[in-house]
Amino acid sequence: MASPNIVVLFTDQQQAASVHPESSCRTPTLDTFSESGTRFDRCYSPNPICSPSRASFMTGVLPHVHGMINVTHGVEPYGAQFQSELDTWSERLSDAGYTNGYFGKWHVERSGDLDKFGFDNYGILRSDDFQSIFHEHRSSLGLPPEPDRSPEGVSDPITVEHEGYEDFLLSGRIEESVEGMVDHFVYSQGLEFIREAAESDGPWSTVISTYAPHDPYLPPTEFRELYDIDDIDLPESFDDPLTDRPSLYRRQRAVWSELSREECLEAMVSYWAYCSFLDQQVERVIETLQETGQLEDTIIIYTSDHGDYAGAHGLFLKGAPAFEEAYRVPCLVRTPDGYPDGIVEDDIVQLQDLSSTIVDLATGDEFPPNSRLSPKSTHARGGENIAELEGDPSFTATSLVPFLHNEVPEGHRNEAFAEFHGQDFPWAQRIHWRDDLKYVFNTFDEDELYDLAADPHELVNVADDPEYEDDKRALAERMWEIARETGDYQISELHYGMHRFAPVGPNGRDRT
Repeated sequence: MASPNIVVLFTDQQQAASVHPESSCRTPTLDTFSESGTRFDRCYSPNPICSPSRASFMTGVLPHVHGMINVTHGVEPYGAQFQSELDTWSERLSDAGYTNGYFGKWHVERSGDLDKFGFDNYGILRSDDFQSIFHEHRSSLGLPPEPDRSPEGVSDPITVEHEGYEDFLLSGRIEESVEGMVDHFVYSQGLEFIREAAESDGPWSTVISTYAPHDPYLPPTEFRELYDIDDIDLPESFDDPLTDRPSLYRRQRAVWSELSREECLEAMVSYWAYCSFLDQQVERVIETLQETGQLEDTIIIYTSDHGDYAGAHGLFLKGAPAFEEAYRVPCLVRTPDGYPDGIVEDDIVQLQDLSSTIVDLATGDEFPPNSRLSPKSTHARGGENIAELEGDPSFTATSLVPFLHNEVPEGHRNEAFAEFHGQDFPWAQRIHWRDDLKYVFNTFDEDELYDLAADPHELVNVADDPEYEDDKRALAERMWEIARETGDYQISELHYGMHRFAPVGPNGRDRT
């Protein structure tokens, strides 16, 4: 189909398992995406926190290249600076004649000026304009300007308390009507854009970006009531002692140690109920596209910036533990007639691949088209052009369109790479997946290696197992190679005596 409309439904902190049809999490609308398009079961985020992964989604490059290595509100500007000379997929669509909309959470960079990113119509969650119309909307429903999201304002709150820290609300229930929820309102704005676009000429795209299911997990009561907690078990990894993992992991697990098993289960179910609330919003998109006669001209992508542990390994939220629940995200593509249906893809893909996929769907071109990086970029050490360092960097976005036709893209690498620079505290990690193996380079403690085929719940760290020694070295060598190719100088030039603790150094076994 020529120049399809494109809808991106982007959530915050949603693990991939929540949308799997075999999950106990109820997402009936999203389940149909598996029947009407393609479900990617191994899509990895390049980072486990918001701004780095969202900027990668927009630009198609890794966080150290686009510069947003931390969340916008967590550090001073020098700690996370967006490289504005990089192209974004939305600019490419604008150049191709698309009318672009964006509604909800942005968190890509600090300006919030989406005009310069090719968006014609937008409403950003934290902007004064958005807050004003949201407050008017709630007033029309007879509600106060903002819902009370405090432990005192929600039903069945689950909190953790530590001396000297403010009490932390993990989960609860909102008793207000669904129509008063901010994410319902965000979807309403996106649906208004879709209805207006139906009356205009030319293709369009829109992103509807929610805060949910980010913590605190506060679903409307009607969605929590979908679940009978007696029928649900905690994750298989919940009792993982983490004894062969970095001590930081055990310190983070201790944050939740005062919660009972029942409280942990309730928090997990509230998280799922929040995902079910989002599933209903997706249904509204399908219905609006049907009503406006645009469903067969529109491709819908459902994804998230990163995941949430939601009880796995006894953890909640996200961060330094590099487990699958934090890095594997939903990637569902609903395609119209003319595409194969029911594709379930278990090859490894990456969140940033969606940037190239969107441009390919809209224009038939790869994104970015030359050297995969802006030729103006001088983010590399000494002001060098990254594209001139060692040829085209190999770890940026590649189009997934062939997968949508049930074909494997030429040259597809069944691997993924992620980087974590810490969130507020600097805990640097690099993670490399290849086939069923996963290597975690921890700069602050022991490394990790998991055989996901034999150990899908990551209960055994085989980094010190002699049988996996060659695999660990090979994965570490590939990590250094990716770092060099993409200009990740934070690690790729570290030969100093204090930093020599990887299985093999940046030069590899054969480099001098």
